[in-house]
Amino acid sequence: MSDSPQNCGNCSKGFANNAYRVKCLACCKVFHLPCQKLKKEDYLFLKEKRNSFTCSDCVKRRRGSISSQESQESTGGENPEGRSSPTTHKDPTMDEVSTAQLLLAINNLRSEVNTANLKFDKRYTELREEMKDFKNHLNKYSDTIERNSEKMESLTSELSSVSEVFGGLSEKCSALETRVRELETQIADNEQSSLNNCVEISGIPVSDNENAIDLVKLVGSALNFEITNSMVNNCFRRRPTNNASSSGGSIFLSFSRKIEKDNFVKASREKQNLTSRQLGFIEGEASKIYINHSLTFEKRKLLHAAKMFKRDNNYKFVWIRNGNIFVRKDENAQPILIKTAHDLPKNGPSRSLSTRT
Repeated sequence: MSDSPQNCGNCSKGFANNAYRVKCLACCKVFHLPCQKLKKEDYLFLKEKRNSFTCSDCVKRRRGSISSQESQESTGGENPEGRSSPTTHKDPTMDEVSTAQLLLAINNLRSEVNTANLKFDKRYTELREEMKDFKNHLNKYSDTIERNSEKMESLTSELSSVSEVFGGLSEKCSALETRVRELETQIADNEQSSLNNCVEISGIPVSDNENAIDLVKLVGSALNFEITNSMVNNCFRRRPTNNASSSGGSIFLSFSRKIEKDNFVKASREKQNLTSRQLGFIEGEASKIYINHSLTFEKRKLLHAAKMFKRDNNYKFVWIRNGNIFVRKDENAQPILIKTAHDLPKNGPSRSLSTRT
């Protein structure tokens, strides 16, 4: 559908080598494909079908001629001057061109529809495959979720059982802790009971070659309480925990009978401000003599805690009676028996007791 090179009948530009071009059957002009709004596929179709081509200008002129002829026929074939119009002959070439153009448009439309159908079928097939894969994955996930749900139910049941067991164990543990505290208190009481006949005397100066029983007898004489050898079960001086201490250790005195120990303590309460001068120690500064119930190591720690509590909480009184520790807020408050640190009011409920033991 191409002849020797010449300028385009539409844009008047030349053609590149081997460029596609079409020639109008009516006006014999040659055109670029884009100048006639044609694609390469349209050109190949015309060439394959051996169809002729008519440019857009010739098609317009053909349409204008047809419209003019129809207008004359509608006026009875007479011209305004009353003269007969010359006979008009149809151009068979123009009819063929018009038919070719129509076939081209139809074939183009058919090609586009076929192309669209192919694309649609391809995309539809892809979507079906994707939906199929999605469905398969969804089924797998559904099965997995169902299995996980069963496992979760099983774990929930096991967890509930474990919670019940833990609750029972927690109660048992609390009961055991309470029982342990009770046993510890009982052991401490038993250990302290073994010291019911014992006192500790502190403040007596240390001398060379001293005899602990003789020093105790001096204290008894100062208190107007005679102490005999038969009344003493054991007596010795404890060394101070701090070697640098100049006061010496306290003297541990164990009576044979509790009544003798109680009378000795009573006499010490009646004699206030007993000092080393009254025992015959002239050298050095006078030191005050203290007589207290003997306490176990645990009781000593508890007494220290009670004194700290008294200081920090504005309590007035802390004292020991028969190896038991008491605290009292003021003169109007009830004494509180302290057997363990848990009995201190700041740590929990306390037991308010009378001074009777």
